[in-house]
Amino acid sequence: MKVGNDVHTLFWTDRWVEKVPLSVRFKGKSVAKMFSLGWDQLFAWEEQLIEECRVVLLDVSLQVNIPDEWMWRPNKGDGYTVREVYQMLTRQKDHNLDAILDSVWHKQVPLKISTCVWCLIHNKLPTKDNLVIRDTIPQENYYCLSGCGQVESAQHLFLHYKVFSSLWRLVWSWIAFSSTEPQLILDRFI
Repeated sequence: MKVGNDVHTLFWTDRWVEKVPLSVRFKGKSVAKMFSLGWDQLFAWEEQLIEECRVVLLDVSLQVNIPDEWMWRPNKGDGYTVREVYQMLTRQKDHNLDAILDSVWHKQVPLKISTCVWCLIHNKLPTKDNLVIRDTIPQENYYCLSGCGQVESAQHLFLHYKVFSSLWRLVWSWIAFSSTEPQLILDRFI
């Protein structure tokens, strides 16, 4: 948020002074509640928060003739682009593999499920692409039996195969997932 005349900026909930809203920085009572109590009934920690807030607001100057405007933080130079949002949503995050594997082997998950998930994450399932690499089946049997023309890999079977991709859409609606679908098995697991 770039503050101009401050007409459209919400004092307490918008991020206009710092990286977080003032309501997060100065947790506690609302401004209205503080005002109704009167300044003489404040605790020492509340007086300290008021002083901190005053210091934060000390250098703020409103510009009467300039309207407030929303800023796109990830790419300030070029402004907002759909491409930038898509890349931000689909970009892989660094995952702590040890923490992920700890959740795979959780004591409440049956062992056969944990084993299957571990093999899936590490691409150790007996999919056709793995069997061809190990010379277990001939190269011509490399493709999916459905006739879709894709190589039968764990990625294809669990994420893109028509039966499972429709199942994923049902799962997303069940858990109210409203973002881009992760394109890698590890991202789906997380």
